[in-house]
Amino acid sequence: MNSLVQFGTRDQGPGTRDRISLSDISKSFLGKPYLTGAQDQDLYNLESFDCVTYVNSVLALYRSNNEREFQQQLLQLNYYDADPLFEKRFHFMSADWNVQNQQNNVVRDITETFSGVKFASGDIDKPNWFLKKIGKIPTGCQKVFARIPYLPIQQALDNLDQIPHDSIIEIVRPNWDLREKIGTQLHVSHVGFAIREKNNLLFRHASSEAACVTEITLSDYLKHTLQSETIKGINIQQIL
Repeated sequence: MNSLVQFGTRDQGPGTRDRISLSDISKSFLGKPYLTGAQDQDLYNLESFDCVTYVNSVLALYRSNNEREFQQQLLQLNYYDADPLFEKRFHFMSADWNVQNQQNNVVRDITETFSGVKFASGDIDKPNWFLKKIGKIPTGCQKVFARIPYLPIQQALDNLDQIPHDSIIEIVRPNWDLREKIGTQLHVSHVGFAIREKNNLLFRHASSEAACVTEITLSDYLKHTLQSETIKGINIQQIL
């Protein structure tokens, strides 16, 4: 692992530890290239990212003191039983990632603390997704009913000052119909970090459009999504 990689905590001698902010860790990857399906390429990759692997990698580093802990954290953040099998990966934010990482006290969904919250709900057709993705359905795989709260875009814009620093923002598209393409509907299409810096609330994320890890004010990002027919709001996960 690159010696410049920052872990969330570092030993600084007997009884002393130095804490590095999630903001600093996430910032260190700005400009790194975007890679579609990054996790399909390499389990531990800090040189290129898609949106989920960027969030997972930053979180794992933040929660770790060394490379061994980082690798274990990364497995726990994104696999059932921390077992790095494709069929055990948290492929769906609404049905897998959110549920498991809330149960593991990594994040807490605070979306419902805002007024005007709505909900996206419906089946995630895992069997059909696996069938299209790898040509077979894993044993025991079933459809999963997912329900995720979201703050509509305009309400989010009106409440930017209430969104916590170093939180996770998920872009919600309720029942986004991708059944012909990938075999299922989705509720979440993108994810990144809300970072407060110099009186600005930034959205720091691995962007396919920018082709790299980049940042933009969250207000500008959300205003742009108002043009979308399918993006309806954001989900907010507070990091514990």
